[in-house]
Amino acid sequence: MLAGHRCTLESDISKFLFGKCPTPTLKAEYTYILSCISQSRCQKTLLRYDAHWFRFRSWCQQNKLSFLPADPMHVAMFLSNSLRCALSRGLTYSTIKAASAAIFTAHNIAGLNDVTSHSFVQAVRSCSQRSLSSEGQFRKAPLSLDLCIITVSFLLQPSQSIPTQPPNCNVYYGLLLWFSDI
Repeated sequence: MLAGHRCTLESDISKFLFGKCPTPTLKAEYTYILSCISQSRCQKTLLRYDAHWFRFRSWCQQNKLSFLPADPMHVAMFLSNSLRCALSRGLTYSTIKAASAAIFTAHNIAGLNDVTSHSFVQAVRSCSQRSLSSEGQFRKAPLSLDLCIITVSFLLQPSQSIPTQPPNCNVYYGLLLWFSDI
């Protein structure tokens, strides 16, 4: 851990797993396992997730819900609440994505089922991605048919050659890649 700081996420997982310890004599083994689990993850990532986990845990405690293990419907409700906050504060989708990742990581480390893959949670994440992107559309939206026709006709003109300057090549190759994805 960084400078003796103990993540809320790791602390909650430790408490959860120690509650599963069958006998006090195995406490040393549980402590060693928790140390291995902690060292198997990037500490900077766990620290980044810590604030999101703290918000989720606080929201669950405020509503008298279990946070570890969490119910998928409660995770979806938390993320939808986070979406409303993100919309009002002008935040991006990365806020919702990181919160979902923090919840996934806590459940994964604790050996619990993935509650973030539930269809309700996925629907809220998808809605968040659409709502928090520019003009309510994905930033990587497919090319329109008009733009495809213009691009192809430009590239097929015999008098035009594909530029060799690196910035222009990136644009043309990017357009071709998008066109091939349709």
